[in-house]
Amino acid sequence: MPRPNEGLGWLERVRLPEDQWLNGRQFPTFIEIGSDRPIYVHRRGSNAVSGEYFWDYSPENLLGHYSGKREIDLDGMRARYDELTSAPVADVTANSPLMHGNVVSLPEFFTLDDVDVSDLNAPEASGGGETVDADAAAGLVAALNDEGYWPTELVGTSKPYIGPAPAEPSEGDFSGTHVGDDYDTSPYETDTPETGISTSAYIENMGALIRFLEAGN
Repeated sequence: MPRPNEGLGWLERVRLPEDQWLNGRQFPTFIEIGSDRPIYVHRRGSNAVSGEYFWDYSPENLLGHYSGKREIDLDGMRARYDELTSAPVADVTANSPLMHGNVVSLPEFFTLDDVDVSDLNAPEASGGGETVDADAAAGLVAALNDEGYWPTELVGTSKPYIGPAPAEPSEGDFSGTHVGDDYDTSPYETDTPETGISTSAYIENMGALIRFLEAGN
């Protein structure tokens, strides 16, 4: 019989009431130590000089650039835990590189297909793991410009620095926006992107070319 897990039990206790779920996110990002009460971060002002972050217990008017609630597959975690704790120890540790004598060879080439890229906020950066044929590989190489990079529309941007920000906040409510007033140089997504060098495009395209090489081409 699977053993109970205190961590999973705690997650169940801090799960938000259903009427406070947000787009499938059922858990608060931050929890007060000792009370297990959810706490939420807010912002006032319009830039780094006139504004500040603060927290309270209210789930209203949350930040636009940092989620106050999180999605956790608790049922999946519990099922996986039950599966592992019910299995023979030898089966679970058979291929573990932490066990003495187990040697895990590293691949000749490495792409993000081999890891979980969810923390990079760009799951598509792995290129989807699709097979790359010679025509596709040649197309990627041909797409490099004369300076040796893939020109990409940069959706992520920031406002140019225009000088020191005033102490008084600008008019308007910036508490839930991704960027503040014209003095705020924080990054945000734009509808009018400039063309430049993109790290995510580089990772995606290099991953595709590496998969082409891995296939023995």
